[in-house]
This record gives sequence, structure tokens and C-alpha cells, in this order.
Amino acid sequence: MSKTSRRTFSRPRVKRKISSERVLIVTEGEKSEPSYFERLVIDLNLTSVRIKSSKGTSPTNVVKFAIDLAHNIDDCNTVYCVFDQDKNYSNYRQALNLVNQENKKSTGVRYVAVPSIPCFELWYLLHVKFTRASYKDAESPCKKLIENLKTIKVFRHYDKATCDNFFDEIAGMRVKAIAHATQILSEAENEGCKEYFEDPSTRVHVLVEELTRISKGLD
Repeated sequence: MSKTSRRTFSRPRVKRKISSERVLIVTEGEKSEPSYFERLVIDLNLTSVRIKSSKGTSPTNVVKFAIDLAHNIDDCNTVYCVFDQDKNYSNYRQALNLVNQENKKSTGVRYVAVPSIPCFELWYLLHVKFTRASYKDAESPCKKLIENLKTIKVFRHYDKATCDNFFDEIAGMRVKAIAHATQILSEAENEGCKEYFEDPSTRVHVLVEELTRISKGLD
């Protein structure tokens, strides 16, 4: 067989599916949460996700800021509002109501509440262990949780300013964290706990799973 007639066989190139999902993530904190999601977006090689920090630290400020931003972003179709409950119960409830009210409007934008009780750091803790220990009796539930978090080797130098010093180390534990967060909600539901008021709990895994889905080009 001549060189000119020889056929070369190779695997067909798989064209990656591009998602039409345009995501906006609005966080309560200016350090921990955006730092984590910025690293996650890079890790998942996403280009259709925007991350913004709220100008206020309360749950309602997060949702109001998210709504204002979404109204000025033409290609945004899903908005995730990331906030904590800690001890601000009335403001927390108002934030959930705002999300529900906005979703009833025909704006073409879907809003998703991504709360953590008592705070976002529970998501980190669930990477290394399952726990349903409540911090509601502590003077500062979030502060107490962080104190416990820092007793774990990988988080011993935890700093709210950045997750760079442990992100790569916990990345491989993400599936475990998702399973733990899901189990907490499942057990709480079986016990009759009110939805979004499970203590402790986090719904960060819902957002992480969605970003993973988008990165894989899945519908």
C-alpha cells in the first residue's frame, strides 16, 4: 500500500457541549465565599459564571443586591443567593420570602437561595466529616464553628480571606461533602424539620452540583 493510499484511523473528536446557562452567584461575605467559588469556577473551567459580593452582609441585602444586578445583566438566567442564618432569624426569613416572591414574577430569571446554618464554613467541615452538631446555643454560632474547623489539620491555618491554602487539598473530597450535606437534609426532613430551617445545614452542595453539571455540558 502506498503512502498516498494509506488510511489513518483516529478517534473522532468529541465536541464539547456548550451550556446556555448563564449563572450569577451573589455572596454575603466578601472573602470566604467568593474566594471558594472563584477557585471552583477555575477548577471546573467555567466561563459563564459571574461572582459578586453583596454591598451589605445581611441575607436580605444579598437577595436585594442580586435582584438589582440581575435586572441589569441581559444574559443572566439563574441567580444563586449565598447567605448565612447565624442568629439573624427574622432577616433570614425575609430573604427566603424575597426569593419566593421574585420567582413568582415573569422575569425569565430563576432565583435560588443557598443558605447555610449557621454559616458557610459548615460546607468546609463536611468535606472531612459528617456532623449534625448544632451551634445555636453558642454566643456566636459561626465563630464557634470556625474554632472547631481549625482543629482539623487541613484547616488549621483557616483564614476567611482566602481558601488558597486548602482548596486543592479538599477538592478531591467534594463528592463526600455533597453526600454529607444531602444526608443532613434527608435526615432533617424525616424528623419533620421545616425546610430551610434545618440546624445545622447547608445548601452549597446544590450550587456546586449545578456548576459541575454545567461544566460537563449536561442539560
